[in-house]
Amino acid sequence: MKDVFDYIISGVSIGLLILAVYMVKKIPDMVRDKLKSDREFEFNKALQVDEFYRKDGNLQGIMLEWMSRAI
Repeated sequence: MKDVFDYIISGVSIGLLILAVYMVKKIPDMVRDKLKSDREFEFNKALQVDEFYRKDGNLQGIMLEWMSRAI
């Protein structure tokens, strides 16, 4: 009976070890994907801001108007 418990404990231990190794191997991929999505978000945000000012036309005119309102 003790041998059966030893086999079960060994099997569970090996399974946990395999799971831990898999998770450690996945961490760099998860970090890479997170950094990529953050970069894409910032890039798309910058593009939207740029498009807003380009679509409106004259960026210098907008800045002068803001300066006149600030003073």
